[in-house]
Amino acid sequence: MNGSFKTLNPAGVTCNSAYQTDTAASGYTCPSGDSNCVKHSIWDYDLTVVGDDQTHRGAGKLVENDFVYDSSLDPFESFFGDTRSNIDSIKADYEIVQGTVTSGSSGSDSCQDRIKDAYSLNDNVWVEGDCDLESGNLLNTTLIGASSKVLVVEDGILTVNGANDFPGIIYHLFTSTIPSSADLSSRWTSDVSTHGNLSTAELTVAQQKKLTFFSRGAFKPKGGYVFDTPGGLTVFGVSLSLTFDSGSVPNNSSKVKWQKGSWNDL
Repeated sequence: MNGSFKTLNPAGVTCNSAYQTDTAASGYTCPSGDSNCVKHSIWDYDLTVVGDDQTHRGAGKLVENDFVYDSSLDPFESFFGDTRSNIDSIKADYEIVQGTVTSGSSGSDSCQDRIKDAYSLNDNVWVEGDCDLESGNLLNTTLIGASSKVLVVEDGILTVNGANDFPGIIYHLFTSTIPSSADLSSRWTSDVSTHGNLSTAELTVAQQKKLTFFSRGAFKPKGGYVFDTPGGLTVFGVSLSLTFDSGSVPNNSSKVKWQKGSWNDL
C-alpha cells in the first residue's frame, strides 16, 4: 500500500476500535532497529508482516487486528465451496467474458464494458485474462443493479483507476502459483489506465515483474477483495479506506454439495 490504511464502520454497525486500523492517526512508533517497520511520516510506513508475527498487529499496534493469519485456509475452497480441480463446473454458473486492457475511450469494448453487459444476464461474471476496469464508473448500482455481485478475474493482471463503489466482491485468481522466474511486467503496457502511475509506486524491478494487481483512486468493492494470486504482488498505489459489508457478498457464493458416495445417494 502506497498510502495510509484505514478501516471504516459498515453502514449501521459500530466496530470495536481494536479492529479498526488508521495509520494516519495511530501515532505508532516503530521500535528502533526493526527492519520490518520503518516510519517515514505521520502516516507513511513500510511494514512487513510475516505469517502469524504479532509484533506490529493487534490492539493498540499499527494495524490493530485487521490482519489474521490462517495457514490452513484455502481461499478458493472457502469461497467457492469446491476444489480447484472442479473449476470448469464452477464456471458454469458464471457469465464468461474475455478480458482486455483496451480503453473504452478508443471506441472498443473495455473490460468494464464487457462486465457491465454480462451483469444484465447474470450476477456472477468470470473474466478470463487481463482486465483493466479503468474508472469502474460502469460498475455502479445505477447501471448494473443493486443486487450483490461476484466478479472473478482469472489468470490475468487486474487494475482500476477510479473512485466508484462496486456492489459486490472481487475475486482475483491465478489458478497456479506464479513462478519466481516469471516476468509479468510486459503486460503493464501503455494501454493500461494505471500505466503512468506505476513509476511513482516505489516498486523495484523485481516487484514489477510479479505485479498482478494495481489500484489508483478510491474504487471499493463493498463486499471486499479476495487475492488468490500466489507468487504475485498486489499493490494499492493510493491511500486505502476499507468498508466491508457482508450484505454485499452473495449468500450463494459458497455452495454446499452432497459428497458422492454419502448416505444421500438414493
